Amino acid sequence: MTEPASAGHPAATLPDAIQTSAPINPGNSGGALVTTTGDVIGIPTLTAAGSQDGASVQGIGFAIPSNLAQDIARQLIDSGTVTNSHRAAIGAQVGTATGQDGTPAGTGIVDVTSGGP
Repeated sequence: MTEPASAGHPAATLPDAIQTSAPINPGNSGGALVTTTGDVIGIPTLTAAGSQDGASVQGIGFAIPSNLAQDIARQLIDSGTVTNSHRAAIGAQVGTATGQDGTPAGTGIVDVTSGGP
């Protein structure tokens, strides 16, 4: 699942997100996504955005799987930092390259992380 970029916020991709119809409203997205037997399976994170106005689409939300959330929490507790985000890293900052007519034409490398991957 990829969250589109918005003013002041870059796009973000959630690996292996769980799609849910559970209501996700601003301010309550940190609660658990549970089964009918009470098993925690995820942490609701974001809602789908409408293609026309970008407003939240009711009934289409996404959650981070609980096993991924537990692993990230354990890393933070153990070392104070996330040492494995479970995402690929290329050690570069990228941006949209545009063609001569100003339309998007691909991706360009903007900066490379010194000593990075």
